[in-house]
Amino acid sequence: MDSLGKIEKLEVFESMNKEDIKIIAEVSTIKKFESGKVIFDEGSFGDELFIIISGAVQISKKIKENIKRPLATLRSNGVFGEVALISEQYRSAEASALEDTELLSITREQFEKFVNTSPAGGRIILHELISILAKRLRTTTELYKQSVDWGLSISGILELNFNEFITQNTELTIELNSGQKVSGILLRADTTAGGTELILRTGNNDFVIIPYSSVCYIAFNRNLKLDSEEE
Repeated sequence: MDSLGKIEKLEVFESMNKEDIKIIAEVSTIKKFESGKVIFDEGSFGDELFIIISGAVQISKKIKENIKRPLATLRSNGVFGEVALISEQYRSAEASALEDTELLSITREQFEKFVNTSPAGGRIILHELISILAKRLRTTTELYKQSVDWGLSISGILELNFNEFITQNTELTIELNSGQKVSGILLRADTTAGGTELILRTGNNDFVIIPYSSVCYIAFNRNLKLDSEEE
């Protein structure tokens, strides 16, 4: 399928006439990213809007050092980086390809060219972007709260000595990036070539090995008193 055919299928442009879609195809760029590739880094300068033609993109926020909190997973027709068309600024989050992904890229300069050529088409796109922004603003506060809570839990437990939790038979509830939750007693925390692995014994006396990179959230007994806190 040629670039025009791909763009015609995107929901953002479904209200536009074919002539305007042809102009979009002329001024925009189609980019491909392999699975695992970073599309843009948090804190980098941004002037591009992206629309997903195929594949999947994860938006994540840096919480502490190399710890990132996944915020959203976007698939076909997903739009991200839209604020770059309205004002030049640095990216507030990271975007990376979860699988081989094809994107439509429109820079601020390209968008201005389109608006100058077709003011009516420009209004349609701006209306779509305003709708997207409005929906995201309704969830921003909750996402921010979740990110802060997640960051406190993860960074807090990293700063503690895992041995304290192991010797005191601390029960943890771990939520994975997939959404699955695992509860059990922490037995070991091993450092391997692939990173830290947590070994838990569940209530069914099963043993579970959890790569730390797959952890989204860790909850534990906040009343736990560590040796360092004892008088």
